[in-house]
Amino acid sequence: MGEKLFEHVKSEAKRLGCYEVTLNVWAGNTSAEKFYEKMGLKTKERQLEYIL
Repeated sequence: MGEKLFEHVKSEAKRLGCYEVTLNVWAGNTSAEKFYEKMGLKTKERQLEYIL
């Protein structure tokens, strides 16, 4: 299901003229990271935060 959903997102983004698709993944969610890498995504940046 995840693969079909992501393929749909990519085709819609292309249809709309988008340049890229960006996803956020929580640190430690290795199963999501592996899935997205399998789908061809590459790490672009990492964000850090400090909760007050």
